[in-house]
Amino acid sequence: MNDLISVIVPVYKVEQYLNDCINSLVNQSYKNLEIILVDDGSPDNCPIMCDNWAKKDRRIKVIHKKNGGLSSARNAGLDVANGAYYAFVDSDDWISSSMYEDMLKIFKKYDVDVVAGKINCYFEKTGLIKPFMENSDYYKIEQNIIINKDKYQQLTLSRVLESAAWNKLYRASLFSDIRFKDNRYYEDYLYIYNISKRMRSIYYIAKPYYYYRIRDNSICTNHSHLEDFEKNFQEVKADIISNGNNGLVGSVNIAEVDYYLRMCRLYINDNTVFYKYRHCMQQVKINIFKLRFKSMIKYVMCILSRRMYMRFAHLKK
Repeated sequence: MNDLISVIVPVYKVEQYLNDCINSLVNQSYKNLEIILVDDGSPDNCPIMCDNWAKKDRRIKVIHKKNGGLSSARNAGLDVANGAYYAFVDSDDWISSSMYEDMLKIFKKYDVDVVAGKINCYFEKTGLIKPFMENSDYYKIEQNIIINKDKYQQLTLSRVLESAAWNKLYRASLFSDIRFKDNRYYEDYLYIYNISKRMRSIYYIAKPYYYYRIRDNSICTNHSHLEDFEKNFQEVKADIISNGNNGLVGSVNIAEVDYYLRMCRLYINDNTVFYKYRHCMQQVKINIFKLRFKSMIKYVMCILSRRMYMRFAHLKK
């Protein structure tokens, strides 16, 4: 169907949030949607909630599968998607009512392969809503902008720009055999790299459309499975080298150094683990002057001594 948008929503243990998420989809101003709810073996009321939503809205399709993780659920959705455009929404988040209408207009006006919007973070504990990476020295999207493939790869691989899957709308033709890495956390970094190899450019709308819920018990806030970042970095670097595009290795190395600095901060009171990660960081080949300013300060302090790093580890990136 022309201009059909397939929205893939992995669902697992989110019964208190699921209705808010689905409401934001069914009430989109753009109506030509295929909403694919992938019940990833959720042990709560989510499976029946998904089925009930499908009875109320014929645009909703439900997949029930054995638990396999976020990547597995997204891939199951991709396998049945019929749209000309694909989108992803995590089931504890929600989106602005005009997100897909606005993004589709950009596709009609500009010859790009991906359209993205800014992100707002909703802090569940306090109820506050703040811009993603507020007060950081990350790449700022201050106005609508088209970023070409080379620049986008540099920004995302160095993690100067976010590499989330869910604040974007994609041409379905980008995907073909591209899937998310199974049994891998923080998989968006690797996925965005694989997508970026096929795209020509991305259009960023300088307006927040996606509301990312920050929960105390989420993977991102409890610092679990952080070692998967290392796997992502090494896999991306190996692919870059095998394709002869060695100029991007430096961008990955920037992200890798930031990761090791983060690990040093997490384990700053454990001498053995701290020095293990500091050693790993020192093995990464990097021009420190290409680091973001605060990261550069942390890097120098970390190299000098653990005590000095403790004084600067609190600085936001």
